[in-house]
Amino acid sequence: MDPQAALASALELHHAGRLGEADTAYRRIPADTAQGADALFLRGVIAYRSHRPRDAVPLMAQAIALRPTSGHFYLDLGNALHADGRLDQAVVIMQRTLAFDRENAAAAHNLDRVAFDLARRAVFQRDAGDLVGGERTMRLAMIVGPAVPEAHFAHGTVAFSQGLCVAACTAFQRTVQLKPDFAGAASDYLFSLCFRDDVSREDVLAAHRAFDIRHMRSIPRLPARPRDGENPSRPLVVGYLSPDFRTHPGGNFLSPMFTHHDPARFRLIAYYANDVEDQFTRLCSARAHSWVPCKHMSDQDLAERIRDDRVDILVECAGHMARNRLAVFARRPAPIQISFPLYPNTTGVEAIDYRLGDPYFTPPWLDRFYSEKIMLLPETCACYQPGYEMAEPVETPPARLCGTVTFGSFNNIAKLSPTTLRLWAAILRQVPASRLVIKWSGLGVADPAWLADRFLAAGIGHDRVQFLGRSPEVYAPFRELDICLDPYPANGGTTTCDALWMGVPVVTLAGDTTFSRAGLGLLTNVGLTELVAHDEQGYVELAVSLARDLDRLARLRRGLRQRFAASPMMDGKRYVRHLEAAYRRAWHEWCAGG
Repeated sequence: MDPQAALASALELHHAGRLGEADTAYRRIPADTAQGADALFLRGVIAYRSHRPRDAVPLMAQAIALRPTSGHFYLDLGNALHADGRLDQAVVIMQRTLAFDRENAAAAHNLDRVAFDLARRAVFQRDAGDLVGGERTMRLAMIVGPAVPEAHFAHGTVAFSQGLCVAACTAFQRTVQLKPDFAGAASDYLFSLCFRDDVSREDVLAAHRAFDIRHMRSIPRLPARPRDGENPSRPLVVGYLSPDFRTHPGGNFLSPMFTHHDPARFRLIAYYANDVEDQFTRLCSARAHSWVPCKHMSDQDLAERIRDDRVDILVECAGHMARNRLAVFARRPAPIQISFPLYPNTTGVEAIDYRLGDPYFTPPWLDRFYSEKIMLLPETCACYQPGYEMAEPVETPPARLCGTVTFGSFNNIAKLSPTTLRLWAAILRQVPASRLVIKWSGLGVADPAWLADRFLAAGIGHDRVQFLGRSPEVYAPFRELDICLDPYPANGGTTTCDALWMGVPVVTLAGDTTFSRAGLGLLTNVGLTELVAHDEQGYVELAVSLARDLDRLARLRRGLRQRFAASPMMDGKRYVRHLEAAYRRAWHEWCAGG
């Protein structure tokens, strides 16, 4: 049979769905004939449609080599490469399709699909600590799909992880412009805004309120519970909704409520919006009266479950951070709804009534910057529970042994604001023999040039700064530090507590926003106000003077873990009594119609 007739016969089998026979028929057509390229290409199509893209790619590539002017060959090869996960190559091939036909809608659509998957890969790389790879992939996604919302979302995610919060905010805003119902990107914009030192408190509040108006207010609320007949003194059902009942910075502050609650007066239900399980998870689930895994529940189903559980007080523990379920609160499944202060700002959500605060973190003059009413606790709005790692502090300053003062910060790189970088560089310049250790899971294992160059631009050479990535030990690396430096305006929370637990003094700068007062609250409760500065010059002078006086540093380190453990910051039982009293007051007010 001549090649033309053989191709026609094979096509009949192909169209009839007899793919195995069609593939055999295509194989009989010699590659050096006019029909050879079509036969190879159609064998590739069969492999691709049979979910074997890896087999399809070489067949289609051979067809293109035989007939490089067939534009539709490139389109399907691009699809096969995309399906095989070879996104970079898929981009190149699909762009060749457009070179043949600039109006090819299928090629343009497929490029957008590739951009979407590139964006997802960039976020995955970021989550795995590969910021360099994530940035490279994100930039390709932006080039390929400039109108794809997810490409801009990936840009914002990677930029935030690199401490480029202005760029992150711009990217998240663009995401929402392209996809107005993308509430997750809108939340990420608000979270990024909290880290900036160039945005006013009024503008931050306005942005959070705008989120509520755009994304929350239109969500229908569940029927309200009647107040009449409620007993103000009866045992209360308190629900905690969080993705962080696990080994996580948030988990350190959530477990005390479960460990020390009064079971005669409060029944606790934990709604766990995650599927990670570890020792913290098992502790919380064992102490809760009821444990409800809800990661895969819809917002509506979860709200109805909470309502059916007759929860009196519902506490949200994520704010606008990852895996938040603010849309559940917008449905108002509980009479009283409270924001736990892990998120560093107001939620802006009208359906959330209160936010926990204390005299240091949220003094009365900051009340007007919250959409919630501040539920003021007398000492601290959160209580720290250390992890399970066994690591003892080193009371003697490491500088005594090595002759070099080592400063450190193990905070999220997003907190490395321009102000922080400038202040840390000033400290290092005034303590010439010192060095700075920066540790964060997103830094990976190699010194990141993109971050080292920022210090170099501030006059600090690469040899003065060491970068560490994720490690199995949380506490052990603190043993190498003499002094921790708190970032500004985004103070540390868990990392400051970790440092104090490991006997390392922390120097902080207190400002006029909640985020910039976390260090003040922690150190005041531990009786270390001498480590709190109230202006930039004082911050630098405090860190420098401490580095130059190793005797004073040794005195501060001596017994610091015991001092911290005896403070309100770690007195879980005392903290929970204050917390439950505040819950009871709110319940009395609600029962009275407040």
